[in-house]
Amino acid sequence: MNYYKYGEKLVKLYNITDYVLYKYKMGNDSNYIKWKKEEEAVVAVVVVVVVVVVVVVVVVVVVVAVAASAAAVASVPEAVAVEIVKVVLVSSARTFNQLVSSAARLTVFFKGRKR
Repeated sequence: MNYYKYGEKLVKLYNITDYVLYKYKMGNDSNYIKWKKEEEAVVAVVVVVVVVVVVVVVVVVVVVAVAASAAAVASVPEAVAVEIVKVVLVSSARTFNQLVSSAARLTVFFKGRKR
């Protein structure tokens, strides 16, 4: 952690991004504030896009899995059909969990960049 002088105050900066923002702010406060708001808006849009893409992928995966299992179930005995449906549901749940955790990691990454 480093301290830099800003006017008469010491400003505490945690990383190089903060330092760059601090140097930019020293130049012109109103531009810094405008730029910071634009950066936060871009982060919010990226997070929304990531979430929408994840939801669409999950829906497509589940629809394809259900269609495939329905086709397979139609031509086999009931006991085998039950096992096919179980496998499809488990694999869909795993895929969903992986996508959700990926979206969560991306969200944390982009939110962490707002500092």
